[in-house]
Amino acid sequence: ELQALKTLRIGENELTGVIPTELGNLRALTSLQLYVNQFTGQIPSELGELQALKTLSFFGNELTGVIPTELGNLRALTSLHLDVNQFTGQIPSELGELQALKTLNFYGNELTGAIPTELGNLRALTSLHLDDNQFTGQIPSELGELQALKTLSFHGNELTGAIPTELGNLRALTWLQLSNNKLTSIVPTELGNLLALTKLEMRINQLTGAVPSELGHLQGMTDLYLSFNQLAGKVPTELGKLQSLIRLFLHVNDLTGSIPPEFVNLQALESLYLNGNEMTGTLPTELGKLQAMKYLSLDHSEFTGVVPTELGSLQALITLHLGNNNLTGPIPSELGKLKALKTLSMYQNQLTGAVPSELGHLQALETLSLYHNQLTGAVPSELGKLQSLETLALSSNQLTGAVPSELGKLGVNTSI
Repeated sequence: ELQALKTLRIGENELTGVIPTELGNLRALTSLQLYVNQFTGQIPSELGELQALKTLSFFGNELTGVIPTELGNLRALTSLHLDVNQFTGQIPSELGELQALKTLNFYGNELTGAIPTELGNLRALTSLHLDDNQFTGQIPSELGELQALKTLSFHGNELTGAIPTELGNLRALTWLQLSNNKLTSIVPTELGNLLALTKLEMRINQLTGAVPSELGHLQGMTDLYLSFNQLAGKVPTELGKLQSLIRLFLHVNDLTGSIPPEFVNLQALESLYLNGNEMTGTLPTELGKLQAMKYLSLDHSEFTGVVPTELGSLQALITLHLGNNNLTGPIPSELGKLKALKTLSMYQNQLTGAVPSELGHLQALETLSLYHNQLTGAVPSELGKLQSLETLALSSNQLTGAVPSELGKLGVNTSI
């Protein structure tokens, strides 16, 4: 009966029951926010009568049923949040009539069917989140018309087919998240036109072809996730131009060739994951100049040559994975300078020489895995200083001498 009411905000409580149909009588209402409660049942179709409504937020409840087609009548609506509920059925095509809509968030439901092509009519849209549903079919090429779009996230669905080249028209886009689907074909070169892009995430799909060199145009990019696909060819040297890049995940693909020396330019890089490919060549000494590096994962590849002593300069390094390659030569004693290191994994190579006593300086080390190499000499007693150590794996080498009594004080999972 509150006919003059404009704002009804009762979010973040423990309200239960169904949403009253009578709310459809509040014709002056511009904001209806019932988020983070325990409401159940369906969205009343009567809410489609609220012609003045600009904000509708029901996220974080236990609502079920289908999304009413009547919501397509809310022509003043700018923000629609129905995320984290239990909605089923398809997205009504009628929502394509909401020309003022800027935010459409439906993630974390059980929605099915295809993404409506009519969403391409929402020219004011800046944020489209449909993550973690059960959508099928292809990504509509019509979404390439959304020139104001900044965030497009379809993570965790069952989408198939090729990534539309038309997405390369979204010049305002800062985040493109398509991970964990069943997308096939290539990464479109047109994505190199998205100069505002900071995050590109397409991992866990079935993408093939090469990593486009055009991605090197994206100077503002901080995150590039293309792991767990079927990408082939060499890592483009052009990626060395991405001086804002913080995280580069290309692991578990079919990539070949060597690590580009141009990566020395990636001074902001904290995470480099190239493991699980078919990459060859030696480890560039230039990696030792990446002072921001925290996570370096190059295992399960076909790298050869020695472990660069320059890696001992990576003072921020937390994990170093070099296992299951064809590396030769000694373990550099310089690695004993990596005070932040928690994991040192160099198993299943052809490393020779002694286990450096300097590794006993790594007080943060939790895992030391050097098994299946050709290491010789005694086990350094200095390893007994590693008070944080949880796993020590030195088996299948050519080590001699007695097991240091100091190791008995650690209580670690030991394999020698």
